[in-house]
Amino acid sequence: MKLFAPLLSLALAASCSAWILKWDGVYEQYNQTVSSLACSSVLTEKGYKVLGDIPNFYNFGGAPEGKTQCGSCWKLRYKGNSAFVTVVDRVATDDLFVVATDTVKNLTTFNGVPEGYDWGTVTLFSAYEVDGSCCGFSTGKTCGDP
Repeated sequence: MKLFAPLLSLALAASCSAWILKWDGVYEQYNQTVSSLACSSVLTEKGYKVLGDIPNFYNFGGAPEGKTQCGSCWKLRYKGNSAFVTVVDRVATDDLFVVATDTVKNLTTFNGVPEGYDWGTVTLFSAYEVDGSCCGFSTGKTCGDP
């Protein structure tokens, strides 16, 4: 029991790292070629030529390579809102998502004020990987299935 408590504390601390959210308008350009993105090999392998070809259009972003996989689907939560975002690019900073401007506006708007867009960055309540069906990909599951 004495060993369990420190291990549990360590595991909880590792899973509770804060994620920062920033925006970049490049991810909402329908005709933006995927060849300019760090995840281009995974995206072209799946038959996508431009961002507009990918399901869940404009809910895309860049994320750190060591913590995410290209093409993976993530649920980002800020206060009472959430968004499903597909990783299509890479960022150099750990614990950072850079997403489309409209994704930030939709995720962080409360009482008509888009907090994240106005502030430039926000700290997410949580960010975690979910099944690709949540981002519009065919996986044989329904979003929310275990």
